[in-house]
Amino acid sequence: MTGPGFDPRDAPRVLAGHPGTPWVRGTAEEILQEQGTPTRPAPHTPAAGQGRAHRRAARIRSWLVLWSALMLVGSFCLGWFTWSDTHYHDRYQELAAGAWAPTSGGGRVRLTGLSTTDRIASYSNETAPPGSTYLVLEFDAEVHRADDYCVMHVVGRGGRQWKESPGDLTRDDLDCGSDAPLNQVFAARRVIEVPTSEIGRIYGIAVEDYNWRRSPLLRPPG
Repeated sequence: MTGPGFDPRDAPRVLAGHPGTPWVRGTAEEILQEQGTPTRPAPHTPAAGQGRAHRRAARIRSWLVLWSALMLVGSFCLGWFTWSDTHYHDRYQELAAGAWAPTSGGGRVRLTGLSTTDRIASYSNETAPPGSTYLVLEFDAEVHRADDYCVMHVVGRGGRQWKESPGDLTRDDLDCGSDAPLNQVFAARRVIEVPTSEIGRIYGIAVEDYNWRRSPLLRPPG
């Protein structure tokens, strides 16, 4: 089919690879081009399976971040509780009756007796307040420094403590401190005010050595 006005593009053609199919004017792209309609590439969208995989990976990352944060907080709390329990809570190591215990100044003390009184006959000559009594600590001490005060406190039930001293029992009593003889064992007495109702519940006398170890708990012999 040739002649004037004939355009070879108007000739029908067989679709490539499909002999015997109906005759067509041309491919869809050619028809659109002839009609002046621009072609647009199909938008690229990820496959549904790939999208689910991305969402699953994002959820796993979120859970891992949350788990790591919880582990970090838990480790911090555990460390803090352990440290505070060691440093702030009083722990005691009960010693044998009459045993020596170290002091914070490098000396040593041992409890020789416990008794009670309602009056101290030192400079103040005080009487115990109503509901209270004076617990008299009798102990041997050996100190090597004038600033070793042999700090002790009374321990009762539930870990209750008493350490307030109204003064010496008598004016002649020795105690640790600046007036104590150095580098020799001497007998001393100390008075601590405690509630009268707690006298029968005294566990012992704790020596404060100001370190992380448990404080020695003294009991009198016999």
